Amino acid sequence: MDAPPGIPPPPPPPAPPPYTYSPYSYGYYGAAPVRPGPTPGLAYAGFWIRFVAYLIDAAILDIPLYGLLFALFGSQVLNITCGNYSRVFGSGYYCSAHPTGEFFLGVLVIQLIHGVYFVLMWSLTGSSIGQKALGLMVVDSRTGSRISVGQAIGRFFGYIVSGIVVDLGFMWAGWDPRKQGWHDKIASTFVVRPA
Repeated sequence: MDAPPGIPPPPPPPAPPPYTYSPYSYGYYGAAPVRPGPTPGLAYAGFWIRFVAYLIDAAILDIPLYGLLFALFGSQVLNITCGNYSRVFGSGYYCSAHPTGEFFLGVLVIQLIHGVYFVLMWSLTGSSIGQKALGLMVVDSRTGSRISVGQAIGRFFGYIVSGIVVDLGFMWAGWDPRKQGWHDKIASTFVVRPA
């Protein structure tokens, strides 16, 4: 339909924006470049700094908890047997220690305490004490915000999965482009630090 006489025609629609690269667009083939961090000013935290943060947390938790376990149960934690042995090429004296049911129960309780500690710290403050000491934060990989309690629980169970295969899931953060261990991938989280 033409414009009435004396009225200029409407301007043409604006040109579409130029195409920009997106690794998520359909039809793109090849490896997507890796960003240095999730947002400007932040970088992904690598394996070694995360390992040191975990050592700090383990010292805070494990020294008093295992000390308490041995103080409460004492000799009931390990079953120590000693005796003489003889073999074809000689004889001698031996001692061996075997963990008891109380030891395994104590380890289970300590792991539950670890779970409560990490879930509460990650979901309420964004980092554990060891991570906070080194300036690390656990964030949601989709939004960059603090993770939920559900994600924190999933991340802790991911810790168990990461440790089952000779800690391969933890070491994965050393060569993953976004420094995610298996537990991060399971819970959709990143560990970030100031760039």
